Amino acid sequence: MRIPRPFSLAALSVLLAVAGCRAPSSVESPLDLGTASAATPGSAIATVPRAPSLLVVCLGEEPSSLYLYQADSPEARTVLEAIYDGPFDVVGYQYQPALLESTPTLENGQARLESVTVSEEALYFNPDTRLPETLSSGKMYAPSGCAGPDCLQPYQGGDVAMDRLVAEFQLRAGVTWADGEPVTAQDSVFSFQLNADGQTPGSKDLVYRTAAYEGVDGRTVRWTGIPGYLDPEIASHFWTPLPEHLLADIPAADLPSSDAGGGTPMGWGPYQIESRVPGQSISLVRNPNYFRSGDGLPLFDQVLFRFVGADPETVVQQVLTGECDIADESALGEEAWPILLQQEAQGGLQLATAPGPRLMRADFLQPGTPIFAKVETRTALAQCVDRGRWLREKLGALGAVPASYLPPSHPLAEAGLAPAPYDPAAAASALEAAGWIDEDRSAATPRTAHGVEGLADGTPLTWSLGVAPGGLEEDWAQTLVSDFAQCGARVSLERVAAEELYAPYPQGLAFGGRLGMVVWSWLGWVIPPCELFASWEIPSPATPEGSNASGFSDPTYDAACRTLLFSAALEGAGAEAARVTQRVFAEQVPALPLLVLPRVAAFGPGVCSLKADPSSVSLLWDLESLTPCAP
Repeated sequence: MRIPRPFSLAALSVLLAVAGCRAPSSVESPLDLGTASAATPGSAIATVPRAPSLLVVCLGEEPSSLYLYQADSPEARTVLEAIYDGPFDVVGYQYQPALLESTPTLENGQARLESVTVSEEALYFNPDTRLPETLSSGKMYAPSGCAGPDCLQPYQGGDVAMDRLVAEFQLRAGVTWADGEPVTAQDSVFSFQLNADGQTPGSKDLVYRTAAYEGVDGRTVRWTGIPGYLDPEIASHFWTPLPEHLLADIPAADLPSSDAGGGTPMGWGPYQIESRVPGQSISLVRNPNYFRSGDGLPLFDQVLFRFVGADPETVVQQVLTGECDIADESALGEEAWPILLQQEAQGGLQLATAPGPRLMRADFLQPGTPIFAKVETRTALAQCVDRGRWLREKLGALGAVPASYLPPSHPLAEAGLAPAPYDPAAAASALEAAGWIDEDRSAATPRTAHGVEGLADGTPLTWSLGVAPGGLEEDWAQTLVSDFAQCGARVSLERVAAEELYAPYPQGLAFGGRLGMVVWSWLGWVIPPCELFASWEIPSPATPEGSNASGFSDPTYDAACRTLLFSAALEGAGAEAARVTQRVFAEQVPALPLLVLPRVAAFGPGVCSLKADPSSVSLLWDLESLTPCAP
């Protein structure tokens, strides 16, 4: 599993794989819950005539395309939730089938491991590099029946037996496109073929890990992985269908800009697009062929998506006046959160909020300074930072203080862990014990090293802290400078453009080891991203794309992380391995978890029971079930 690079809060983008709508094993950027760009100055936003069954959802900006393989903005993903239903919803970090009958697992027999013979130069999944490669002498592989990293072997020629994962997906009976044509297994195969096409934008990672993707019958698709590739997110190996009967004659390169592909695409979900007013709105009406219409869904007859920019006062005002029934998270950046909390307290609107999958951290970059080589120093410094106070003062009840590299809402989060307490007195004593002495008892000068292994006596407790400018990340960086100063550390704040800060080794300031600390945000998803602190991910000439900028290395952590990544299920040994990595993380403190960023949507009195989920692709993932409130 390759881990995405971090992005500043305003620059994160939604690039979830269309196969099950999850972040693939190698993605370019994590989930976007960030700020949308403002509307064009001077542009008029038309007032909408209201009807009892009309739901008005205000988005930040107009999606550039609604094509499945180019829907790379939060606004696009929200609109697509109205057009498609599933195929799987990710709710509470778990897959729930919508278009399909069930979720294939090894336990229910809809997925299985089968032993196959693999010869030299054949494509397989290298358990060391976590990438598809051709098998050759000396490369490690997992023999058939190998259930963990301890049984890997080097290839020495000839034929060997490996396991490969096979899963079958069955569509619900009677599901049709909005024009009445049946949704078939071939539509999913057609979508896979488009994804694999070199003219189609987006990640090809899952394509490269696929040996075969084929229709078994009209409703059943079989996915076969390359030998050695095991992945507990089996649901993600189903390609979201696209209507072959409408798109087959359009070249793949033209689909994103075509009306049928990216302008007004057709789905099988609760709504279909009726019209678009460029720069202003997209109007949708009930899909008469929606497969859940017998349950009375959707509950609103019409949905209007309006593009209102991201000026917080303007967006909030439109919710208060009823011009927006819902202000989507794409229109509510972090600068809007204090205003929303104030209005909620006054009863003007309601909030749907939950701690999301994005976690902000301050990483101790050991390659950048030997000051952080000892866990005693890192542990002491963690007690200098008052994370709870910052959360209360800046975000009120929004967000959460994490204890590990996983959000606390994740089902594999270790329940027994607690964030390091804020205790400056204990921190001072621990720093003294670690050899960092406050010789003159003056806040104007930093502590100095005395008997600290690897450092000359008199070395000051000082380092650089890098951050991309703007937003909560910079605010947190400034807070860290102040909090560390109270413990006798002098920290210089370096505001650096994201492109320079996050560039890979050796150019990047963080990954190139040219800073002491960095504040940034990363995504936690269904599979815990333990690689972020695994020793094999430390950036180096041999691993220039390595994600472990901290330089942290621990054999217990590495062994547990390999077990987790090697597992075919997030249960049993895989789940325990995830918990072990978190316990080691909490004990060794390679980074200071600062904040789990919230997901926030606002809604007015016309909508009942909008609830936020921490991991759903959009907070409107169940748009069809939103209930109108009586006037």
